[in-house]
Amino acid sequence: MDTTEQTSGYYFDGLSNISAGELYFWVFLDEAGKQLGVTDLAGLAMFILGQPIMSTRAKPMGTTKGTSPLSYYLRQWLTTEVKQWRTLTTGSIRRLKFSYVDNLGAFVAR
Repeated sequence: MDTTEQTSGYYFDGLSNISAGELYFWVFLDEAGKQLGVTDLAGLAMFILGQPIMSTRAKPMGTTKGTSPLSYYLRQWLTTEVKQWRTLTTGSIRRLKFSYVDNLGAFVAR
């Protein structure tokens, strides 16, 4: 690192200038991978980010409570409308019934 360079963040495993929240995520991901013996950290990250841990508006009875960070942000970033594309969620697999989405971000997240 150059001595005149300004830093504003944390460093972890080759990542530089990351925020406290990003540091927490990367340490969590690294330790989860070690504990579970997983070498595919991208797959593990998608699994973790896909869990419905964020609160959301009231939903119809029988649907999965909450939403995942992945779904929440992809709905905002990929705003292309689609025509009722069929998709599966944890709950719809148990019911053996497709769910339908009208947002490309929701489709990608599922």
